[in-house]
Amino acid sequence: MAIEHGGIGKVVGFCFGMMLGLTLFNGESARAQTPTAAHMSALAGMSNLDHAVADNGRIEFQSGYLQIGETETVLELSVVRSDGSAGPVSIDYSSCCGTATPGMDYEAVSGTLSWADGDITSKTILVPIHDDGEIEASESFAVSLSGVTGGAIIANTATTIVQIDDTDFATHGRIEFQSGYLQIGETGTLLELSVVRGEGSIGAVSIDYSSCCGTATPGLDYEAVFGTLFWADGDGTPKTILVPIHDDGEIEASESFVVSLSGVSGGAIIANTVTSVVQIDDDDVADHGRIEFQSGYLQIGETETLLELSVVRGEGSVGAVSVGYSSCCGTAAPGMDYEAVSGTLFWADGDSMPKTILVPIHDDGELEASESFVVSLSGVTGGAVIANAATAVVQIDDDDSDRLFNSGFEDRP
Repeated sequence: MAIEHGGIGKVVGFCFGMMLGLTLFNGESARAQTPTAAHMSALAGMSNLDHAVADNGRIEFQSGYLQIGETETVLELSVVRSDGSAGPVSIDYSSCCGTATPGMDYEAVSGTLSWADGDITSKTILVPIHDDGEIEASESFAVSLSGVTGGAIIANTATTIVQIDDTDFATHGRIEFQSGYLQIGETGTLLELSVVRGEGSIGAVSIDYSSCCGTATPGLDYEAVFGTLFWADGDGTPKTILVPIHDDGEIEASESFVVSLSGVSGGAIIANTVTSVVQIDDDDVADHGRIEFQSGYLQIGETETLLELSVVRGEGSVGAVSVGYSSCCGTAAPGMDYEAVSGTLFWADGDSMPKTILVPIHDDGELEASESFVVSLSGVTGGAVIANAATAVVQIDDDDSDRLFNSGFEDRP
């Protein structure tokens, strides 16, 4: 059976009409006038549009990622209708693209799913899966939704990725890194990378490894390595790659490099974790500190008026230090959704208190999906370094849909 991996996030609120905001007809404030018959008629029409979307529902895949073995023969993909069930609706689906081959690894599918008026039961797409008999890495393909009818809308999970895992390697095994990411201090002197052979140990097998690329410098931050790992027939014990790590004595940000596997032999295959990223953390900053955002992601409603971003100085407070900040980019519009900000934060000698960046948030009065922008740190001084959380992504959630029908006209003079 297929294994579902987590939800893909909440459906973003999306509705039509109604938000003439506080301004209706000829620029006059809605709260400053008695509603006329024309006003009421226009608002009622827009209310109907908004309710139409909510009543007819949102359609999406139940999961955006599924994993299946190639011997499981049939994959079941569930498509759900939520937030409304009024009226008959339908949606098209089709498979496409990816590393898996239609006709060999799976059967290409396309068709239409239909819901009757009042029907909110999930619908199933069946995809035949084939065992091609080859020893190979996992492969994938996508199934997408399109062409919705009946007034419903397609929600966020419009595509699902299907990974087909090979089962033909079972006798010889899959070889991969035990972890795709490791972190070490530069005074750690020796890094141990574990490579495992799983799901089979018949026959002698081997695999090559080599280090490469990244922001760390071979010979200065670490010793470049390459070689071959061997497993005897029946051997399923992990093998270790040793990488010497050097302390270069410089105050600097964390650096990284990659170790990769290749050239497997003996009938085994390389599994998913074919590379391991190694992050070397600097130990020379202990006196002056590391500066970063307390959180790399924040969420705020557009009616909250003021966002507070906290910037922290950790692992040292010797000397006066500073860091610049600025807002930029994203789907939110500066001046309309938020005020662009820039400036400098300062810490005195011995000061390790968090500093705050204030960002005014505006309610633009529009019905819209969530929007985002970024605030970044740069230009650190005084011997400190900028740590990992050098940017903070801010998501502004729309509040206008929540107030859509709550106030009406009864509270207006």
